[in-house]
Amino acid sequence: MDKKTGLYRVVVILAGVLIAAPVFFLRAYFLVALCNFLGIILIFMAERRASSYKQVWVSVVVFYAAVVVRFLLVFGVDFLSMLVGVAYILLTTLLLGPALFLDYFLVVKKQYKLGIVAFPVIFTANLAACVALHFGNVSNFVAFAQILPIFNLNLRWAGEFGLTFITMLVISMALKGSISENKKERVIVYAVSAGIIAALCVCGIVLKTQTREPDFSIRVAVSTCEKRPTVENPEKLSKEERLSMFRDALEYAKQNNAELLVLNEEYYILYPEDMDWSLKGIEKTISEYGIPVLLPLWECNEEELDVNYVCFYDENGQVLYTYTKHTLVPYIEQGEVKEGKTAPTSFRYSFRGKEVTISAVICMDINNSLFLKKVPEETELLIVPSWDWDMVNSEQRRTYARSIQLNTTILKNSFQGYSYASGPWGIYGEVLDFRDQYQKVEIMDVPIWKK
Repeated sequence: MDKKTGLYRVVVILAGVLIAAPVFFLRAYFLVALCNFLGIILIFMAERRASSYKQVWVSVVVFYAAVVVRFLLVFGVDFLSMLVGVAYILLTTLLLGPALFLDYFLVVKKQYKLGIVAFPVIFTANLAACVALHFGNVSNFVAFAQILPIFNLNLRWAGEFGLTFITMLVISMALKGSISENKKERVIVYAVSAGIIAALCVCGIVLKTQTREPDFSIRVAVSTCEKRPTVENPEKLSKEERLSMFRDALEYAKQNNAELLVLNEEYYILYPEDMDWSLKGIEKTISEYGIPVLLPLWECNEEELDVNYVCFYDENGQVLYTYTKHTLVPYIEQGEVKEGKTAPTSFRYSFRGKEVTISAVICMDINNSLFLKKVPEETELLIVPSWDWDMVNSEQRRTYARSIQLNTTILKNSFQGYSYASGPWGIYGEVLDFRDQYQKVEIMDVPIWKK
């Protein structure tokens, strides 16, 4: 076995270990993002070190196998998990496979100098396609923005796909230098790669200097509760119990002088037999306490698809805003839940005489950067009620990145995860830990930057 083949094998094995490893430390979110990112780079490196198309196939198969192992260790080995795992492999094939094989043909076989652009272009295009198809979680494998906060601010001008392309181009150039036998070419490639990274850092630093203090803050009560009944947990609360739970959250908000109550995704379940009673009870209860509420509702339908939506009630119990979830969770909600077709709008609401332009989306919508472009530019507070779990809790850093992209404050309230606020410069606000917590209400100050 020659030195090149030996190095190839070491890189492939290490890549597989890195991709599968996060299953052992799902709550160490920085390490999860780092392993995802380094795993992709090592697979890319293995392709550049390959001596045949067969070896490229091997590196891709190792990547897929590691993803499946990680998936099954987290969700269990059963038919549904294996089916989802296979579907996930097909998606990552679209994301990674074509880019690797074309890169091998152009850079390794043909040695075209401009071939280094092929992988970044195809990878970024496939990522955009996956997001457009509502498979936004696939982009976790390029979560570089979660690792290098100074790069986050470049999202303001480059966007998610632009920064993905630039990052992958730098990696492609550096790996080109690593296999070049021409010393002068290696020096030039490394220098250009370092120059691009330095330029991104400088841009980030310049943007950071423009940071300003928030104009004011809103005192918000955020709450979580038990989710809707499932096959594993079939017991459902009576209509009186559901309204009482909601009243308790309002009572806590009132006692702690909250200006707004924000509840998690699927907080209030509506059943056909008591829907009218529940909606009237919600309006009456809100008007009694005089506190505006962002209330996520789940409408159960026996013969039609369920509806996952959110309403903003003013202090008198009147609905000012309604939005139905657009980006459904792959394999879980798709086919079971109605897909919202309407883009989010915005409305103005006054807190202590200070008007704020508010909009809201739901959970997975925050992953869909193409859809988020439809959020009105004038939005000063975007509320995102969510349901998270350990596999996706690391996406809080992605939410920070979205704040930068949209140039607005984002308040994300999560069942079984973190609730937090982030601002248009990626400023970390308060972080409340709701993992393993149910029917819990806490207070946070949400910063607002006026536009």
